[in-house]
Amino acid sequence: MAQSRLCSIPGCGKPVFGHGWCSAHYSRWRRKGTPLGRDTKIERKCSVPECEDLARVRGWCGKHYQRWNKHKDPSETNGTERGAPLRFLTEIVMNHGGDECLRWPFSTDQNGYGRVRYNGQTRRVNGIVCELSHGPAPSPKHEVAHSCGNGAMGCCAPRHLAWKTHTENEADKLVHGTLRVGERHARAKLSNDQVRKIRSLAGTMLQREIAGIFGISQSQISEVVNRRTYASIY
Repeated sequence: MAQSRLCSIPGCGKPVFGHGWCSAHYSRWRRKGTPLGRDTKIERKCSVPECEDLARVRGWCGKHYQRWNKHKDPSETNGTERGAPLRFLTEIVMNHGGDECLRWPFSTDQNGYGRVRYNGQTRRVNGIVCELSHGPAPSPKHEVAHSCGNGAMGCCAPRHLAWKTHTENEADKLVHGTLRVGERHARAKLSNDQVRKIRSLAGTMLQREIAGIFGISQSQISEVVNRRTYASIY
C-alpha cells in the first residue's frame, strides 16, 4: 500500500494538500506569500507606481486602498494635487491685497466655509487667515466676522476678516441680509407673512383657534404673539 506524502515543512507531519504542503501551510502561502506564516511574511510595497509604502490590503497601502474604496481607483485624488490647498493658502490668500472677495477653490464644510489641513488639524480657512493677519482671537468669545457677508460662499480675503464678538457678528449678518431669522431659519415652521397674520389675529380669536388654522400648537402661537420667537419680524 502506497504511503501518503507528508507536508514538506519540517515537523509538520500532515498529509500534502498542494505544492508539497498541507492544507494549513498551503493556505498561509496563498494569503501571505509564504507557508511559514506571519513571522517570515514577505513585505511587499504598494503596487501603485512610485508609492514606497508597504502593501496592506489588495496589494495597496492604506492610503491607496482608501482611495480605491471611495473612488474605485487607487490613484484618484479627486482632482486636487497633494499640498495644493496649503500652497494656495500661503502663496495666494495671504498675499491677496485686494478689496474684492477671494473664494476658496478647494474643500468646504457643510456651511460653505473653506477648510484645509494646517499644522496637523483640519480647520476653517477664515480662522487661519484671521489669525495670521490679526493675531489670535482676543478672547474665547470672539469669532471670525466677514465684512463682505460672503463667508458662507467661501470668501477668505484677508481684508474682509476681523475678530468680533458673537453679538457683533450677528449684527453684521443682519446688515448683510445673511442672518438666518424668520422664515430663513433652518427650523422655521412659519413664513414671515404667516407670523404677521398670527399677530394680527391675536385678540380677535382664541390662540387655540389660531393654532388650528396654521396647524401648530397653542404654545407656539403664544411664543409668536409674545415675540419670544420670530422677534425680528414686524
